[in-house]
Amino acid sequence: MSHIFISYSRKDLTFAGEVVQALAENELDTWIDWKSIPKGEDWEQEIYGGIEEADAFLFLLSPDSVRSEMCNKEIAHAVRNGKRILPIVIRDPDSKLIHPEISKRNWIFCRAGQDDFHKAIEEARTTIHINYEWLKYHTKLQIKALDWERHNDHGRLLRGKELREAEQQLTESGNQKDPSPTALQRQYILASQRNETRVRRLLTLGMAGSLAIMIALSFAAWVQRNNAVSSQETAVVEANVRSTAQKNAEEQTEIARAEELASHVLLQRAEHLDLALLLSVEAVKTTDNQQTHTILLNTLQFSPRLGSYLFVPGEEFCTKVSFAPTGKILAIGCSNTIYLQDVTTGQWIGKPLKLNVAGISFVTALVFSPDGNALISGNYSGEIQIWNLNDLEPVGRSLQQNSPVTDLALDREGVYLASTRSNGVNIWDMKSGERVGELTFGSIACRSPGPCDQIQRVAFSPDGSLLASGRADGTIIFWDMRTQKETGHVSVPGEDPTTRLEDPISSLIFTFDTRLVSASAGGVIQTWDTASQTLVNTQTEAGNSPRMSYTAASDTYTIAIGSCVTMDITTGQCAQGAILLRRTLDLIQLGDPIAVLPSHVSSLAFSADGSLLASSTCAAGGAGECQRLEIMLWDVSGDPYEKTVIPDQNSQALIETACKRAGRNLSRIEWEQYIYWKSFRPEYKTCPQWPAGQ
Repeated sequence: MSHIFISYSRKDLTFAGEVVQALAENELDTWIDWKSIPKGEDWEQEIYGGIEEADAFLFLLSPDSVRSEMCNKEIAHAVRNGKRILPIVIRDPDSKLIHPEISKRNWIFCRAGQDDFHKAIEEARTTIHINYEWLKYHTKLQIKALDWERHNDHGRLLRGKELREAEQQLTESGNQKDPSPTALQRQYILASQRNETRVRRLLTLGMAGSLAIMIALSFAAWVQRNNAVSSQETAVVEANVRSTAQKNAEEQTEIARAEELASHVLLQRAEHLDLALLLSVEAVKTTDNQQTHTILLNTLQFSPRLGSYLFVPGEEFCTKVSFAPTGKILAIGCSNTIYLQDVTTGQWIGKPLKLNVAGISFVTALVFSPDGNALISGNYSGEIQIWNLNDLEPVGRSLQQNSPVTDLALDREGVYLASTRSNGVNIWDMKSGERVGELTFGSIACRSPGPCDQIQRVAFSPDGSLLASGRADGTIIFWDMRTQKETGHVSVPGEDPTTRLEDPISSLIFTFDTRLVSASAGGVIQTWDTASQTLVNTQTEAGNSPRMSYTAASDTYTIAIGSCVTMDITTGQCAQGAILLRRTLDLIQLGDPIAVLPSHVSSLAFSADGSLLASSTCAAGGAGECQRLEIMLWDVSGDPYEKTVIPDQNSQALIETACKRAGRNLSRIEWEQYIYWKSFRPEYKTCPQWPAGQ
């Protein structure tokens, strides 16, 4: 089997040959079309087969390869099969034409006359050999899974030792290794587990039947030899034998059911961790043995900084979170409704706050007053409402503007409120509720054609003297709040502004020292000196449209950044999000990512003391809908460089931790799917502290 598939443009054939030769000298086999396809074969299917059997996919980046239809097909096939992809730049390509899966990866530069060829080959060899045993096993498992899928043959499923190895490899890999397990591999293992469970059930029934026959025959012989034994003694012995056989059969059945639940846990952890936690608890409750105990412990360790899931009853679209200054109350903005939760107890506070708008709207912005007695909300209908948190009632009439509110900012004293609108920012007096300023950027030209006049984000400096606003075309405008006049503007880097709208500002944050940190939809994080309005630092994230939150409660003055790091190229939706911490001084990443999530991060909020981080994620399913809504609390206290380890404790202690994190119970549908042998009853709860599932 070839180790590396090489994808290239025919116009780069000579250079491709040099790469093949150099890799061969480094004891790495290659698959390349001109030497690997026999004459007369279906060349396109042979290429796809070569990709499937390769351990890594090496793409030679050039102006011609990014335009090549076949090269893009090869990339798509490599992504579907979960290959480790190594882009090598041999000639600078047109950035607008590069496949998204190539853009987001680290590139190796090997341009003639510019870069060190041998250094590039060595870098490629080193990258290929990272977690090499897992890389080889991933390829082996994918080939088996493809073979099973194509033939639809139960005989090709994994069994026994092979299945145990696959389960172990899947557990150890999670989402932390490159490449991650593919969806097909997960389906293959699940089908193998179900098949093994079915066979085990049949064997158990067969053994039980055989045991019953043996008991009957033995009993008959015993009766014949012992006619002198009383009928009463005979009945006792018969009952004991039957009872023992039944007990053994029941124990084996419970073990099989616990193992089946454990197999579902392995497949659900990456995308539905809350469900995996609940199934882990049910597995231990079914049979508390070493296997189920380990599954529960490993599921807790899968995302060790997770504090808990928060489930808003009846809501499917919640995209804003905000902490009160006390750090105990979390506000969650959903469609037409705001919910308040006491994060110390996990209990909802009072009644939900209902928006007074006609039709369907949704909360777009939330900000607490400095004293924590009021909450200000903005929505897509252009309404701004102040809420009294003592009686959970609106304060006076709502403030109205004729365009959507995409962001709100309150100065440190709580005197002035800034709201975004088309073509500028409105300034409101919090005491009177009157609009006292309209900031417009009239003379600043759009960087691209189209509607770039919507202000996306707004932020006050710590002393309230400066306001920064971010526009849809990536322009950041500074305003002097004393004069309400523009003092200047800067622009984030974007693609060719003559082709399409690029890089709207997705987040703005002022730090304690009046620096401004901006994030653009293209994934560029930048720090600006607001006095001189000059760029200080730049960091490009792997994802797009990052959301940010800032805390000055720690010595590092930390920014949390959440974004989409993997797009599903078939649907255009986010397939994987991530949350990480960066130091505000130099944008250096602090430790490993806090979390890897199954969808885009839409909002982040630090608690006042910086120990908790709230996040909301929403996988888009259409206007006003989420395919999957997740609101989570994360424990971000302690040293970010220290690996968080869940201590091994007795099963009951682990169950209590898992229930706290899961934040809910199994729904009726989940119960009937995974615990089908036991009828669903609302009064039965996996986790007693949460409401029964519906």
